[in-house]
Amino acid sequence: MPTVAHQVIDALARAGTTHVFGVVGTTTLPFLDALHDRADVQYVTVRHEQVGASAADGYARMTRRPGVVLVQGGSGVTNLLLSVCIAWKDCVPLLVVSGLQPQAKLGRDSWQEIDAVPIFQSVTKWAYRITRPEEIPWALRRAFIAATSGRPGPVLLEIPRDVSTRPATGDVELGSGPVSTPWSRPSPRLADVRTIARALSEAKRPLLLLGGGVLWSGAVPAARALAEASGWPVIATDTSRGVLPEDHAACLGFPGRMGDRTADTALRDADCVLAVGARFTDITTSDWTLPRPEATVFQVNVDAATLGRDRPVALGVEADATRFLEDLHEALAGGRPPNGDWGRERHAD
Repeated sequence: MPTVAHQVIDALARAGTTHVFGVVGTTTLPFLDALHDRADVQYVTVRHEQVGASAADGYARMTRRPGVVLVQGGSGVTNLLLSVCIAWKDCVPLLVVSGLQPQAKLGRDSWQEIDAVPIFQSVTKWAYRITRPEEIPWALRRAFIAATSGRPGPVLLEIPRDVSTRPATGDVELGSGPVSTPWSRPSPRLADVRTIARALSEAKRPLLLLGGGVLWSGAVPAARALAEASGWPVIATDTSRGVLPEDHAACLGFPGRMGDRTADTALRDADCVLAVGARFTDITTSDWTLPRPEATVFQVNVDAATLGRDRPVALGVEADATRFLEDLHEALAGGRPPNGDWGRERHAD
């Protein structure tokens, strides 16, 4: 009969996970046994847990699927805290699976015993210790949903060894096909799309600010199609470089303290800015000095909590980046706006 460890690895495989990163430890051996039995999920061993989490981070950024890291509890899981913090700041979906000593040993100052859940709660979307095999189906489903829905981010699951070695119960329902960002795609209101399309078309110096949410949505084709159809200049944040090739006619680079003067100048001079999948961070806005206060600013983000949080906006739209950009492109079907060429001058800066 399959164990909980086999159930977890089977769920990862059905979710589309092809690689699991980690450091071997006594409490992770049941999962390694389960991985040994499969050819569709490769275990990648590293020398340090932080490296494993960083590798899982890179896997997630390349595939838009949750990166998975498997580590020992105690010193093992705390070793990767920095990488989890980076994933939290950059909105990277990670699933950290931490093996623990049997529960009978917990609470008695046992070897490497550290309660990691409260340590990780402030830098994960969900941190939880599983105590019974019956919890696995709903806990794994919740972990995948948390990691990939809204603003993506890391999740921690602690699984004691006396749970991972017991027989599995129930089924882990993850839907059909691989799990990737976004878990769901909220659509914008058509009236909001038309309002923004009209404002951009009537502006003298419109500008698109595309953030990491465009990448996590898989909206790169929609973003490029809109940029080419409208001619509006595009700047990217530090987490979305590559959303347009940097030699693309519409791309002005990325702004802010570590960015390009051309992008900074464009963000300063723009009279109408549409930010999609982006937050107005201190890095992007040069400590919130850009765009100018008199500019009309629209913000589209799948995470409603970010709308207008860091600077006032004329309209905030809670929507998936792909859905919004496609709808905006359709709203411009009447032809290329007359203000689409002002960004070309900036390439000469």
